[in-house]
Amino acid sequence: MELDLSPKNNSFEDRVINILLELEFISEEQLEIVKKSLPNSKNSILEKILKKKIISKDVLSEAINSKLGISIIDLKTTPIDPKAIELIPEEFAKKNRILPINLEKDGTIKIATLTPNNFELASNIALITGHQTKFAFILNDSIDEMINKVYVSGVPQNFNKNIKSNSISVNNTNNISPSEFVENITIQAIKRKASDIHIVPESNTSMISFRIDGSLHKVTTISMQFHESIVSRVKVLAEMDISETRRPQDGSFTIKSGERNVDFRVSSMGITWGEMMVVRILERSSSLINLEDLGMESSVNLWRKLLSLPFGMLLVSGPTGSGKTTTLYASVAELIKDRGNIMTVEDPVEYRLEELHQIEVNRQAGIDFSTGLKSIMRMDPDVVLVGEIRDAETAKTAVDAALTGHLVLASIHSNDASSAFLRLLDMGIEPYMAATAVIGCLGQRLVRKLDVNCALPGKLSEHEALSYHNEIKRGTANFKIPNGCNFCDFSGYLGRTGVFEILSVNNDIRNLVISRSSGQEIHKEALKNGLIPLRKSGMIKVQNGITTVPEIMKNVFFID
Repeated sequence: MELDLSPKNNSFEDRVINILLELEFISEEQLEIVKKSLPNSKNSILEKILKKKIISKDVLSEAINSKLGISIIDLKTTPIDPKAIELIPEEFAKKNRILPINLEKDGTIKIATLTPNNFELASNIALITGHQTKFAFILNDSIDEMINKVYVSGVPQNFNKNIKSNSISVNNTNNISPSEFVENITIQAIKRKASDIHIVPESNTSMISFRIDGSLHKVTTISMQFHESIVSRVKVLAEMDISETRRPQDGSFTIKSGERNVDFRVSSMGITWGEMMVVRILERSSSLINLEDLGMESSVNLWRKLLSLPFGMLLVSGPTGSGKTTTLYASVAELIKDRGNIMTVEDPVEYRLEELHQIEVNRQAGIDFSTGLKSIMRMDPDVVLVGEIRDAETAKTAVDAALTGHLVLASIHSNDASSAFLRLLDMGIEPYMAATAVIGCLGQRLVRKLDVNCALPGKLSEHEALSYHNEIKRGTANFKIPNGCNFCDFSGYLGRTGVFEILSVNNDIRNLVISRSSGQEIHKEALKNGLIPLRKSGMIKVQNGITTVPEIMKNVFFID
């Protein structure tokens, strides 16, 4: 390494700034302006200098490289070699905030760091890896996020390089047992925030995929012989019949990941090439998201107004996997301080909170949504949360609770807020009871968010522009397009946000429900009363550069 740096008490950033001043790339006056600007920003001084376009990133890189012999890298786009990751233990990487990048041709190991002037760290890395260290400088604190992304806790070193790959060879499983493979696959799925693991037999091999942010991502292929072994291992964990490979089966198991308990719901069935298995990951949480973080934006005040009402039923509608439970809990979090006895019946309990009194559905013990809800009504509740209204008996009990002075929050499967009423009527609830009990309906979907690390300004195609302008007639827009980087696995998207419509029930809506009007008629009346429909809510997010038109067209139900 060609390092000629100032003493340790002088930070690397200070040294770089002195070089920029020395080369007259920046003046003292400009530096003071930068330091005073963006006082609440988490960005470093160098990032602020680049943000204000005082110098370009190329100029900064050239200055650092020419004076100090150190390169600048961008973790968003720099390829990371799993072989380098294997050489540095995760605990050491996290403690020292370093990320192995690759092994260079000269035998050195390239390490990304915020402190490339740390000689002691370089010596320690050499002792651990047996390779001399070549530091590369990064400009921001994204290193912590990337360390968490590339390391998989508890994965054996001889397997780590394979499990992270998108194309594990079918022969790479020879040195690992089915138990180790299942453990590592589940850990990787949790790390990557997957909602499901798919194990699907094909003609000669088996494909393992993760569902992340609503989309399936292929992870690896394995041999059919190993497929049968890992399916059997999961069945043992889930207490399923390993001898039955054709009949559909269900089971569950729980593992401890760090300080958290994670539940897994397992379903299997025979298909053409063998036995297919899907493992749903249900990560229990003890912390709640607030309403603003859901993505409600301008609608949040209306929802809070409905939550403040003393009694009645609030319905959260949408398809499976649209985030209804998260919305219910974010809503309940608003009520914890003021509403006394809050009771829930769920399948399963996804957020375990001391402030709530929660019942979990247990059909073997005779507890389903209906019986659980009836039991709750004998416990003097102020607020009742029903995980899902699935049948007539649960619907009737929930409506009765809302009509007898309780605030009831429940999820229901329907296409939008307006059709939630129709679902109740289909379950046998009398129209006048539904019209009286329900005080508000919320319809929602989940769409992927553009990755802010790599999204680029862009324009809409002709087809996208037509869909967009059908909803947004005027106003400036901040259109962005997906690009792809290390943080988002080069998909261009990272995380999801909600798209919402909130229907507040008034006398006109009640009269339409009582007269058994269609969902379209209820929807049209709600529009007159200020409803922002799902499709428009989604396009507002496009306008603000949060997501894209294809995401809205793919995930948001369009209704005329």
